[in-house]
Amino acid sequence: MMTAEDVVKAIVEEDMLEAVTPFWDEAMAGMPDGPLPFLDPAAVIENRQWGGLEESLDASLLATAAYISADKALRCLAWYCYWRVFEAGRDNLATVPALKTLPGDMGSLFYLLIGMAMVPRLREYHRTLRIPEEITRTTAGQISCICGNYRRAHAGRPGVFINQLAWLRHIPAGGGMPLEACRDSLQQAADFFRKRFPERSPAAFCTVSWIFSPQLEQVLPRDSNMVKLQRELYLYPWPSISQSVWFIFFQNVFDPATAPRDTSLQRAVYDYLVDNRYWRNQAMFFLLDDLPEFGRQVYRSRVPAIVDTADKI
Repeated sequence: MMTAEDVVKAIVEEDMLEAVTPFWDEAMAGMPDGPLPFLDPAAVIENRQWGGLEESLDASLLATAAYISADKALRCLAWYCYWRVFEAGRDNLATVPALKTLPGDMGSLFYLLIGMAMVPRLREYHRTLRIPEEITRTTAGQISCICGNYRRAHAGRPGVFINQLAWLRHIPAGGGMPLEACRDSLQQAADFFRKRFPERSPAAFCTVSWIFSPQLEQVLPRDSNMVKLQRELYLYPWPSISQSVWFIFFQNVFDPATAPRDTSLQRAVYDYLVDNRYWRNQAMFFLLDDLPEFGRQVYRSRVPAIVDTADKI
């Protein structure tokens, strides 16, 4: 077994020793003696298909998997990352080696292969719950979504952001947000839980996100999908963090010198933040009993608009 120190020396990233040391011995104790299952060529193709990624990636993914399998240090690192994300059940894997010495795009594909390893675990878990395959495939499509995030920030190169790997444990795939699609998604979720988990009796949808920020109604047109969605929900304040703009600019802290302005959303939020303003998260809930009223702004129609949420700071 290679030590964490051996591995970072082999990949010429000694400064990453502290990042990969936690739980290293525990992870190595569980590493298979033979090939890593998620690097098997058949598994790579199947995981890519279920993850909603394009067939044109197969050659690069297979080449990367073979390269990792042939290198003892990379094989240990791949297992360690897989174990931390899917087996450990502990803190998230926040910092990893950049693998810049690997040929071509293999450094970013290395972590995409780790993310794709979610597929067989997801399929097995859904089988135990007797969840229809259609829902499983939709959930597995989250791989394509997070790869899309990485591509937008890296000139089209495939990969995944490390902070999103842990999300593959539980977050379903997203997509466009027209109001009709949002209504259908909420209804499908309500029907799903009522049918599959009748003992839980969910009462409401609730979450916290940057997409519910009160500033969106200031910077986006009234007919934008995000603004339309906000008007259907009950919104309330929630503590915000610097990562509130991560999904917009893929930066933990907004940097006007490097923040991309490729999309209309990025340009609108950039213009708002560049004046030294702060972007806020906000929370929402929507009662299941109100689903028949979705599309009629059921909460705003009940409460007069007496609060100006504009942030003038």
